[in-house]
Formats: sequence, structure tokens, C-alpha cells
Amino acid sequence: MPHDPADAHAHPALAVSAFRARLHVWMEKPAAVGVAGVDAMLAERGDQVAGVGYKKAFMPATCKALELIENKELETVRTVLSDYPMSVPARTLAISFSSAYRESVDAD
Repeated sequence: MPHDPADAHAHPALAVSAFRARLHVWMEKPAAVGVAGVDAMLAERGDQVAGVGYKKAFMPATCKALELIENKELETVRTVLSDYPMSVPARTLAISFSSAYRESVDAD
């Protein structure tokens, strides 16, 4: 099923329910539409791992690759090899991103 950005309004409530059930959570970005949603998730997270995905579909490198593939002046692309290194730490530290956000806003 395609991801609908409007679904981000539901992310905090769904994540909180999962955390209360002692489940780990992975969600597509954005994690929430406001600081209150992030705060609610952090308050319930406990020892559970929370991850927010970023598919990189519109990153400059991806857009450039598509531009080159679609360029009729170049030869037909027959193979694409991509390296997408990433790792998930065994233990994620609890960081209050909302607090960090508030501090950065207050500094401006």
C-alpha cells in the first residue's frame, strides 16, 4: 500500500500503543507532525527501539541517477548497482529530539 503523508498524524498514537505493548517501532518519516507527538512517543518508549525511515527517493543522487537513465543521448542502462550501507545499533540511546529542536529554535 502506498504511504500517505497524512498518515503521519497517526504515527504518535500507533507508536505509543506499540510501546505500551513492549514492541519496537519502525515508521516512515515524519515521525510526527509536531513536537507534542514526538514528546508523547518519547514518554512511552522506555527500553524499546524506535526507528524512523527515510527512503531517500528524492535525494539529489537518486534524482541525478534517474536523469542519466532517462537521457536518450546516452546508451541504454542495463545494470544498476547501488550501495546503501546502514546499521541499526544493538542499543539505541534515548535522545529527546524535541528538546534539541526547542533548544535550536530558542537559539535563533
